[in-house]
Amino acid sequence: MPRMRLRAALFLALSFGLLGGEASAEWTRLHTPNFVFVGDASDRQIRRVAQRLEQFREVMDRALPPAPGPSPAPIVVLVFANDRSFGPFKPRFQGRTVEVAGYFQGGQDINFIAINGDLGDQAVRTVFHEYSHFLVQSALRVPPVWVNEGLAQIYETFEERDGGKGAMLGRAPLEHLLELRSQTLIPLSQLTALDRSSSMYNEGNRRGLLYAQSWALMHYLTFGSEARREQLLRYLTDMRGGASPEEAWNKEFGTELAAIEKALREYVLLRTLPAVTYTFDTTTRAAGEAKVERVSEAEASGYLGDLLGHGARTEEARAYLKKVIVSDPDAARALYALGLLELRESQIDEAVRLLERAATLRPGESAFLTAYGRALINRLRSAGLDDAQRESTVEICGARSACRLCTGNPGVPRTGGGRAGTRGRSPQARCGGRSVG
Repeated sequence: MPRMRLRAALFLALSFGLLGGEASAEWTRLHTPNFVFVGDASDRQIRRVAQRLEQFREVMDRALPPAPGPSPAPIVVLVFANDRSFGPFKPRFQGRTVEVAGYFQGGQDINFIAINGDLGDQAVRTVFHEYSHFLVQSALRVPPVWVNEGLAQIYETFEERDGGKGAMLGRAPLEHLLELRSQTLIPLSQLTALDRSSSMYNEGNRRGLLYAQSWALMHYLTFGSEARREQLLRYLTDMRGGASPEEAWNKEFGTELAAIEKALREYVLLRTLPAVTYTFDTTTRAAGEAKVERVSEAEASGYLGDLLGHGARTEEARAYLKKVIVSDPDAARALYALGLLELRESQIDEAVRLLERAATLRPGESAFLTAYGRALINRLRSAGLDDAQRESTVEICGARSACRLCTGNPGVPRTGGGRAGTRGRSPQARCGGRSVG
């Protein structure tokens, strides 16, 4: 064959994948106590990410109570094999892709962590800060700026030690020490009163000092002495119990403001600042050895479309999920993700249709059933029923366990048993669908 014709044939073969082009990705899922991991990365990569995040979560729980407790919404960690796989799902700002190794995307019904598994520990570290914010806010509702930023910066210094058997927390960032040693510190009366609307928080030339001093104050109160740590714990507990940040601060620290300011100035000049090491038990270490299960490409695509939707890429997510459903009408997770998207967009009838289908396909999936219940509640409200009419509609269900869908209780309704003749029927049929349809 002439050389030019051979080149043309090779080009066509490569273009159409005839010479062993990249095969469809193999997706896996892994469950650990605090996360669900889904990815096209290797089992080894996924287990490694799982171990690091479970370690990090344990250190947060142990380092500074009150611990945040389980997340009210599941946390799904998407572990992409490489940058090519990750690229279409990176965050965007003003239409442009933001080049990151990983990020945290929160939501009401689900939280996502997305990571480039090819970058290993570097990718995991990039999400520590934002995930720390999520956990701090879960524990303290609306923490003041210095607490939120100070804790997040301490927690992001997490370092694995001894081959995964332990960790260190609290290593001092050099850039913060240089900032603090070269500038006049912000008076604590100002620092502790700042919120997100404060001009200092939104001014670029002062934010560096704000972040550095928030870290320093939290570091000093956490690691500086046991007495200060006990004060800090009482302060955080007061806020968790309902006290305002100002009330809690005045109660625990108000009489010692000058002493703390003096101690903080001396603290940041120390040659070496303390840090703490932790040893993990076998439960945390075993997270890296958890069993993985294979999932279909349609199931994985449901997670990916949901990530796009939660990242404010609504039209892109809608088109992506619809394509998945056209390809596989029984793609329950894609139906669920699209149903939630339509629910957020107030397309109630379409949301009910999609979520009913998802819940029928997966009657044992509590998240699907709860979302379907929320959609039914929204339909009832949009119908203009008053409370008495709504309660009357719910009563038609008869079986109270199934009515948790309609009443908004997130408990999981029974999918078998109950009234005779209900087994195998759709959730809407079991829950008085005629009265709300």
